[in-house]
Amino acid sequence: MRVLLLGPNGQVGHDIRCAHEEVREPFELIPLARDRLDVAAPGAIERFLDGLDFDALVNCTSYHKTDEVEDNATLAFAVNAHAVQAMARACAARRARLVHVSTDYVYGGDVAKARVYHSYD
Repeated sequence: MRVLLLGPNGQVGHDIRCAHEEVREPFELIPLARDRLDVAAPGAIERFLDGLDFDALVNCTSYHKTDEVEDNATLAFAVNAHAVQAMARACAARRARLVHVSTDYVYGGDVAKARVYHSYD
């Protein structure tokens, strides 16, 4: 199994890479940093991913500087919404899994919710 990891140098992406190295899971983890794929340009995402062979994509990218987001709404929507939509389309086209990591800033941090959110929640 080949798993692409977007945002491998951020906090969550780094932790995923470290956990993968420790556990030595039987799959290939392929980190793709911003210098290889800039998710702020959603139009390029599907073209880039179309040229890769993968079974799953883990997206740890986001524009989350809360003190800047309101002043940079176009960039925030490009990265946090349009890019994720392009990733979902690319994954659906090849029947690959998409794992999109988010934060309590988006989902409210409801600690009573004891299960993972799914796309249909």
